[in-house]
Amino acid sequence: LPTTTAAPGLGAFAPLPTGELPEEGAWKLQAILADAVDNQNAPGIAAAVIVGGHGAWAGAAGTADGEAPLDPAAQFGIGSVTKTVIAAQVLQRVESGAVDLDRPIAQYLGDEEIPTNGATVRQVLGMRSGIGEGTVDVHACDDNLAASVSTADMRAWLSDDPLFEPGTRFRYTNDNY
Repeated sequence: LPTTTAAPGLGAFAPLPTGELPEEGAWKLQAILADAVDNQNAPGIAAAVIVGGHGAWAGAAGTADGEAPLDPAAQFGIGSVTKTVIAAQVLQRVESGAVDLDRPIAQYLGDEEIPTNGATVRQVLGMRSGIGEGTVDVHACDDNLAASVSTADMRAWLSDDPLFEPGTRFRYTNDNY
């Protein structure tokens, strides 16, 4: 049964628990993953469960490429789930006083000239910024999950043409994050 050991915290988040969840619970979680592969037409699935003060578990079922068994320690592109982590980290910075939700996001970007449409941190986090849609290929990093995006890349991707006045509408967009 695959398990995981503790890893350092994610940025400003507390370290992961060092213990493992009870074996009975781990077997039940593993069975859920196997069932998903068998009954949901999924080639492979991995999951982790972290219970503060009690421990952690990670498991996988199926394959990553149709042949090799999926490893729960493999890197995955988590797509839009990343937005939740980024928002939580920004809110921790707000709580510490380092960021003000109602200040323009541009004030936190230094001297970089990135088109921000005058939007505040709150408007960006709430996808109410009106920042113009970029031309980035959202799958550009799929083959290199450790790739980083430069400020020059951000400037090139973001459109100078805003979509709407900040705070007046909602529009789901990757460009806010």
